[in-house]
Amino acid sequence: MANKNELGIILDAVIKEQRDKFHISEILLKALEAASESGGDKRCGEQKTTSAFIIIASPNDKKPFLKLNIFEQGKGGQNAVYMLRKKFEKWKRKHESQSL
Repeated sequence: MANKNELGIILDAVIKEQRDKFHISEILLKALEAASESGGDKRCGEQKTTSAFIIIASPNDKKPFLKLNIFEQGKGGQNAVYMLRKKFEKWKRKHESQSL
């Protein structure tokens, strides 16, 4: 860990999202963002992370409710967690419009 307080920072982000009654998908993404912002994977340098994913499924689901990933961004590329957030926001807009 790049930041010795990283786990506390991640836990604080999760607790805040739970208190605000966000969906588990948002809670998990906030945890990824908190980890990235507090130091990320030190092997990725300033980029913080080269891969990120989120999968949400219930035990009886035939396919995941949500499955998004960003894999193998080359060194010096964008932070994969930030790219995952953009992909998530696009998925969320599409999912919300289909629910109407």
